[in-house]
Amino acid sequence: MDMPPLTNRADEPVRTEGTQIGYASYSTREGRACLEAQVAELRRSGCQSTKSEEVDSIGDCKVLARLVRRLKCWDVLTVTKLDRLARSAREAMEIAQTLSEKGAALRILNLNLYTATPAGKQLLQVLAAAAELERTVTLNRQHERKCREMRAISRDINTCELAQAYLAHVEELMEEEEELGVEQIKRELRVSGPVARQALFEVKRRRENITYYEPLESRLLALRERLAELEKSRP
Repeated sequence: MDMPPLTNRADEPVRTEGTQIGYASYSTREGRACLEAQVAELRRSGCQSTKSEEVDSIGDCKVLARLVRRLKCWDVLTVTKLDRLARSAREAMEIAQTLSEKGAALRILNLNLYTATPAGKQLLQVLAAAAELERTVTLNRQHERKCREMRAISRDINTCELAQAYLAHVEELMEEEEELGVEQIKRELRVSGPVARQALFEVKRRRENITYYEPLESRLLALRERLAELEKSRP
């Protein structure tokens, strides 16, 4: 059976020498109906064969990776939508570049994108710009999250160090009064609630040998190690 001619945005005829292979992906939530709809659309577009797989938000797309490796010069990889090919513009751009290096092409039906044509190549450049923007935004968000975590860890370290400094005072208060509470420690020593709580827990842990309380020294060491790790990874 003859393959229907492919067209780009300007309805220009494009090459049909290679094999047109469709790729469909779906999630468990979307179900088989989503897969069947994609396969039907891919076949209507002229795909001679289709490959499919169930994917999730973090797992590898093994079928797609294997398909990209096997494509030859002049072959065309066709998907119904961009999000069926990749989870991000950057990932889609990497796939398109890999195909281009092999002499193959990418076709995205809902975007009317075919990378073997001049119009398709221009759209690919837009996709590359979007991928770069996406990467910048992602890096900025990662940096912001790291900075927030570093500030939170620094506050926790300060709390633990102050609690350590007041341990002897808390022990003296506990000698005078059995039912010593956080509020009383705050009033007597004029410290914050977190500092009073950490100091009280540590004194109780030592006196009563409570194993489910993390030792203050261990917590402080873990916090300092995590802070050093974050500072080392800063750009």
